[in-house]
Amino acid sequence: LHTEAVTSIVGRAELLAALFGLLALRSAEAMDAAASPWPRRTGHGVSVLCFTVAVLSKENAVTVLPLVLLYRVTRRAEPLFTGLWKELGSLDWVPYALCFGVFLFFRFIVVGTLGGIPANRLTPLDNVLAFVPYPVRLRSAFGVLWDYFGLLNVPLVLSADYSYNQVPISNTWFDLRCLGGVVLLGAAAVGAVWARRPALRFAVAFPFVALLLTANLLFPIGTVKAERLLYFPSVGWALVVGLVLDRWLRTRRYRPLCTAIVILVVGAFAARTWARNADWKDNPTLFASTARSASNSAK
Repeated sequence: LHTEAVTSIVGRAELLAALFGLLALRSAEAMDAAASPWPRRTGHGVSVLCFTVAVLSKENAVTVLPLVLLYRVTRRAEPLFTGLWKELGSLDWVPYALCFGVFLFFRFIVVGTLGGIPANRLTPLDNVLAFVPYPVRLRSAFGVLWDYFGLLNVPLVLSADYSYNQVPISNTWFDLRCLGGVVLLGAAAVGAVWARRPALRFAVAFPFVALLLTANLLFPIGTVKAERLLYFPSVGWALVVGLVLDRWLRTRRYRPLCTAIVILVVGAFAARTWARNADWKDNPTLFASTARSASNSAK
């Protein structure tokens, strides 16, 4: 799946935002681990700096801020709501917010809007969800969440284009894709609140928090769907899978089966990556591949 971000130049924004977002999380850990004020302030400063660079790389990296709060609560193994209330009271989040506020100011000067894509730059061809009633957009966005979950686990069909009418619109709440997305979101919410292991709680919340601004749920963006938008959120799903595998590998009777599954999955994903990279050889090759994988696209 990461081929779509790594092999295309436009995906560089995803790579930089993910890199500095993860560095911001890692540096925030030093804030609690430090035994004296100066190392703590250094860790905090590095984390804020990395967050700012991540946001400058791509604005949806602002979701790193709630992830920093969740990560610190997780590292301290505190109850979710108690830990978040403690984080808000500590005011450690204020420098992050101030840096993001400065970014929004300059973004408004350059782009003319504080968030999302200016209305005159949205087209039904690229994102039809921006031109449908909100309930329809919400149902369809849930359907795209289900599509993303499928692509993370079974990336058989990858495409560089999901223009109209490649992604179906969900006209009813009983649409199977919509129901799948609602179930996923509900399961993540339950896991984030009730999971006994703090690490699992953080991992299941990670993908949905990271996708919040690009899922067309709060406001429409420039595209209805894109695999490259999963680059950073996929870290959370990788953590979930890693936690499950860790538990299985600690159980002797499951160890051979788990090892075989890992070998099979890594081999299959490596083969899929190798094959997909060939599609990005040049423009004619990519467009021919896209015509096959996104045959309903108007483009």
